[in-house]
Amino acid sequence: MAKKSSLFIRESVIGLGFLSGCFTAIGIDPQDDAIRIIGESVQSVYPDPQVSYLFIMLPTILLLISLITAYLKGGMGGSSPSSLHISPDCPSSYR
Repeated sequence: MAKKSSLFIRESVIGLGFLSGCFTAIGIDPQDDAIRIIGESVQSVYPDPQVSYLFIMLPTILLLISLITAYLKGGMGGSSPSSLHISPDCPSSYR
């Protein structure tokens, strides 16, 4: 079971990376376009400036949530003591 889920994750990462590359190549950012379309739809139904402000701030909020989640799941990059494999004969200037 673990082998199937590992394969699924690898294939998903490769597939989404390819899809992201396609969007980048043609100059489309799907997240911004989706937020803009949903924001315009909500604004037409409920024309409140606070709702408009929410959709302007939504990409920043989503980015902060992503960064916080990544930090909580993995910590700061390179800060894990178990990832430090310093050879005893390594010069002290590299430690």
